[in-house]
Amino acid sequence: MMECIVCHCRVSPIDYGLSMSVWKLVTKVCSQECLKQWLLTPLPLVLKKDRAVYICKAIHFRGFKSIAEEKLAKWLLKNDIPYSFEEYVLIFEGKKMYMPDFYIKGHSFLELKGIPSVRALGKTLKAGRVLRLEILTYSQLKRFGIL
Repeated sequence: MMECIVCHCRVSPIDYGLSMSVWKLVTKVCSQECLKQWLLTPLPLVLKKDRAVYICKAIHFRGFKSIAEEKLAKWLLKNDIPYSFEEYVLIFEGKKMYMPDFYIKGHSFLELKGIPSVRALGKTLKAGRVLRLEILTYSQLKRFGIL
């Protein structure tokens, strides 16, 4: 059990069907209201300066890869949360690229995952050591009524 980062109520990985190893990595919010409040909280984007990480503008919008991404985008828009979709590319050590799903203006990058595993989150975790990166899962958004 852990606490919601906004209202401090108890949340459990069992409620979302996630393993404890993945649960430690995802953003712990308990509801749509807490998610909205958290994403509207101004936070510094850069956690630590690292010359090996560069943020570049993506060349073009490729469109949503899933219905979940599209529904989350509509929810963000409906709740007046300023965002862009796949607008930035992160380059690590001059070669490894990672494109977070969303950029929440003034808050963080946000990655949406279906059924995540620690191994599948490799690039996401590397980015999260340097930049503020929220990870949400489909099961969280379903429970909140967004999906």
